[in-house]
Amino acid sequence: MSEEELKLLDNVFYLAMGEAYSGDVEKIGKLQGKIKYKLGSIEKAIEYIKGVGEMDKEKLLKIINTYGVLPQLKYFQSEVFELNEAIISYENFLKIYHNYSEPDIFYANQDLKMHIAEEIADVMVMLEQFKLYYGISSEDITKIFWEKVDRQIGE
Repeated sequence: MSEEELKLLDNVFYLAMGEAYSGDVEKIGKLQGKIKYKLGSIEKAIEYIKGVGEMDKEKLLKIINTYGVLPQLKYFQSEVFELNEAIISYENFLKIYHNYSEPDIFYANQDLKMHIAEEIADVMVMLEQFKLYYGISSEDITKIFWEKVDRQIGE
C-alpha cells in the first residue's frame, strides 16, 4: 500500500471521527475499531473510500444521460424486482433442499448465490448512476448509512 493511500485512509478516519465525536478519545477508538472490522482490512477500506474512479463516473453518467433519468428509474425498478426474485428463489431452494448434501445441490446453491450477486451488481450500477446524476457524495451516503445501521441496532 502506498504512502498516499495510507494518508488518505488516516484522513478519512480522523475526519469521520472528528465530525462524529468531537474529540472523545474513547468513542474515537471504538469507531476506528468498528470501521476496520466492518471493512475487513486496510486494503478494502482504501478501495471502498476511493469508490468509483473518474473514468467509471464518465461511463455511468453517459448511460444515464443517454437514456434519461425517468427511463433509468423505471429500469431500476425492474432491477430491484429481479434482485428480489433471485433472493426469493434462493430462500425457496433452501427450504426444499436444506437436508441434502449431494454435489448437484451444492452447485445449484452456488449458482443461485451468484445470481443474487449479479442482481446486486445491477442495482448498484443503477444507484451509482443516480448518485452521480444528482451529485450526491459517497461520503454523505456512507455517513447516513452508518447512522441508519446504528439506529436500527439501538446505538
